[in-house]
Amino acid sequence: MKLTYYRPGQTAKRSPFEKAPRKKSRRWLSITTQILILSVIAAVGVYCLFIRPDPQLSVNSTLYHPASIYQVAAANEFAKLKNRLKITVDKPDIINTLQREFPEITAVTIELPTFAQKPILKVQIAEPAFVLKGSNGDFIINSEGIAVTTADRQPLTKDLQRVNDQSGLNIGDGKRVVSGLEVSFINKLVAQSRKAKVPISEMTLPTSAQELVVKTSDQPYFVKFYLGGDPLVQIGQFLAARQNFDKKHQQPKDYLDVRVSGKIYFK
Repeated sequence: MKLTYYRPGQTAKRSPFEKAPRKKSRRWLSITTQILILSVIAAVGVYCLFIRPDPQLSVNSTLYHPASIYQVAAANEFAKLKNRLKITVDKPDIINTLQREFPEITAVTIELPTFAQKPILKVQIAEPAFVLKGSNGDFIINSEGIAVTTADRQPLTKDLQRVNDQSGLNIGDGKRVVSGLEVSFINKLVAQSRKAKVPISEMTLPTSAQELVVKTSDQPYFVKFYLGGDPLVQIGQFLAARQNFDKKHQQPKDYLDVRVSGKIYFK
């Protein structure tokens, strides 16, 4: 009888019914999946870096130009090679270019969404305040004191108050000719006078700095204001003096001066 024995370390043969492991195929499948995921992430990242030259634009006023005009100008800026990528876009240059082309623009905000290609532009335009009649033409002055454009280009502003310039201001498109506080003073004076039904016929900036001379159509005298002072105090003194003169039936023959707070001078 032949004896059989078991040798330690000998492994039993795999059953023919048992499937072989697929370690290598699973490993390759995992690697392939990771590569695909990384490729998609990289593609999305590259996609998000690019900027489309058709920005989403919003503007608070279309008095000077329709929104489409600003849209075309902004699109031309984003069509430049340096502005086609978010990492190279030159926001200050875009803003400065738009403001040079359109002096009525006071502020531009540019947003670049993280996952979108279309930039977002918000354009702020200051409202017109009055028309300044200078030696080189009539210019629309906005609420910040900037000469935006000549009045003949904007017939919609024909109802604006006219102010004569005798001080020799250098007026031109895009130039600041008066301060925002001076514009606010004039606007308040016009508004309060209309409310009190005082018919202003003429406003003039004389050679004296920050002085405003006003004439009304119902009185022979002119009124002196100081644009660097408190507008409400001076306007109040002006209206109170007019009312007092009317009650006394006695009017100044030459001028009324309300430039000093608490004091009224007349001649």
